[in-house]
Amino acid sequence: MRYARGILIGALLPGIILGGAALIKMAGLGVTDPAALQTLWSIFQIWIASSVAVLLAPIIVTYIKYRDLFREILIFEAGGLAFFFPLWFALFTDLSGESWVTVVRYGIDDALVFLGSDGSLIGVDVGPIILIPLLLASLVIGLILLRPSFIEEYSGYTPSVSPSEEPPTPETGPSVVTEMPEVGRPVPTENTIAEMRRLLQSLSVPPTAIEAIIESDIKTVTDLVATSARQIAEITGMNVQAASDLQVAIQKHVWYGGI
Repeated sequence: MRYARGILIGALLPGIILGGAALIKMAGLGVTDPAALQTLWSIFQIWIASSVAVLLAPIIVTYIKYRDLFREILIFEAGGLAFFFPLWFALFTDLSGESWVTVVRYGIDDALVFLGSDGSLIGVDVGPIILIPLLLASLVIGLILLRPSFIEEYSGYTPSVSPSEEPPTPETGPSVVTEMPEVGRPVPTENTIAEMRRLLQSLSVPPTAIEAIIESDIKTVTDLVATSARQIAEITGMNVQAASDLQVAIQKHVWYGGI
């Protein structure tokens, strides 16, 4: 929201300035009386001075009361003035009764107010050679100044994260270690030994091999399934291929019911 407000302020200021100038121009449409034209010219000069005050007022107030925001406001105002000035210019030119394309092509009469040699204020024309590059450069400069990365680098404000929002603190929940019950090795009993013996007998394992397996501290079906074929071969004296076939048969019996 803060970034959006900055863009809004930067967009409104050139709109106010050019809107006032467009009203003065529309008031002079069809006027031929020299006195009336001189009055409108005086009003235009006053409006130019007022426009300068409109631009400087936010900067001065910010510098006096909110100095920590000074650079941020300055960038928003300069960027908004540069980017939105050509857009407001095209809109208000059309509203004042003249196509902005025609104005860009042929220039603007009495576009700027300067001090003449005799000390009086005079109007200075701006031709298309100056006007077209000026409008294009203004758009480009505005885009550069209003980029979030530029504002972050030169003002210290990060547009993507609101300063009032703090990153959420991850909740510290119980660890997996405390949530999961401790799973230890199955405790061998006479029943587990008998169950394993029946399994091996059903697979036609020789009694000597069965006893060798039991004596090697493998006394549950779970331990037997977890034993590698090479270990079974070393314990029972089988060759590795026979031990591997036995291991597959044991796993099929335990996991798939012997299918």
